[in-house]
Amino acid sequence: MRGNMAFKEVSPKLQLNFNEYIETWNTILSEYHGRGLNEKITEKLFGMDNDRLIMYSLELGTVLLVIAMRHWNSSKRFNDGSKKKVADAVAESFYLGLPGDGIKELQDEYLQFYRTKYNIFYELCPNLGESNAKTKQIQMELVGLARYLVAQVSDRAETDNQHLIEEIGAVLIKATAAFSMLAKNSSPNPQMIGKLKFIVQK
Repeated sequence: MRGNMAFKEVSPKLQLNFNEYIETWNTILSEYHGRGLNEKITEKLFGMDNDRLIMYSLELGTVLLVIAMRHWNSSKRFNDGSKKKVADAVAESFYLGLPGDGIKELQDEYLQFYRTKYNIFYELCPNLGESNAKTKQIQMELVGLARYLVAQVSDRAETDNQHLIEEIGAVLIKATAAFSMLAKNSSPNPQMIGKLKFIVQK
């Protein structure tokens, strides 16, 4: 009989401290931020205009951060205090990695920019991070964010940028899947009483 028994495979887990968990979020954010900044997109958007590149980098990073933290804040496994602590730390760490002179001096301004955009996009994109939302609804909102990003840095008509909107939308859709997976696979470590530590299912 023993040979016929089915054994459930145990999925590997990572145990992360607070800083390691913040770094995990930022690794994913940086990956998709880089994909959205690839030359095929940026050269078609604004060529060698460095000012627009910096603006696009900030706007793209902020959109990705909003999407990521919408998924994180939808978690039912962490209390509001823990979620705020993580969200604040992820945002602060992420903006420190963006290009620009005097980044530390600009950090408060960037964080305010992020909070403003978070509230705006919360109203415009109500389905982001919601587990009961339909895939089509979420994808429509992400394409809307791609349209927003292109409109911030391009003087061309939207119809002339349709291919770029689709490319950026594809980046946002893939990033959303990664953010959703990390948020859903994260849980607090109950053995670490008094300390915020995390178990992440691989």
